[in-house]
Amino acid sequence: MRIDQFTQKSQDAIASAQQLAATRGHPEVRPLHLVHALLEDGQTTIHSLFAKLGVDVARTRAAVDRELGRLPQSSGGNANVSRPLMDVLTESNAQAERLKDEYVSTEHLLLALLSKGSDAAGLLQQAGLSTDKVLGVLKDIRGNQRVTDQNPEAKY
Repeated sequence: MRIDQFTQKSQDAIASAQQLAATRGHPEVRPLHLVHALLEDGQTTIHSLFAKLGVDVARTRAAVDRELGRLPQSSGGNANVSRPLMDVLTESNAQAERLKDEYVSTEHLLLALLSKGSDAAGLLQQAGLSTDKVLGVLKDIRGNQRVTDQNPEAKY
């Protein structure tokens, strides 16, 4: 996995997830941290997807926060990327390839979270998301645009 193959927004979300885990004293960066980071940035395609699907961002964020509060804490050190999050990042590359995109964008992260995000997938599904629903709305938002650079959100 090469971080330079991720869009700027995706890189920002991953960095924000790492920072959140460290700030909360979590020993690992988990998929839940990434969901939280994606929901915090109102400038991503994620908020448009949630709105078109009628998913309440604030309620979903509150559910994520509750689950984050249940994670174990440790003192000192940096949070390591967990195996489940590594699986999500790997799957996000596969999602980008399936959509014939050159870079991994936030929507690829969301699709990967839905399929490989374990605890995060359950929360997203409870909120009303599914892979099929996201793909359907994504076609409406993106049209025939593909992710061909590190700043695709400016185009759709």
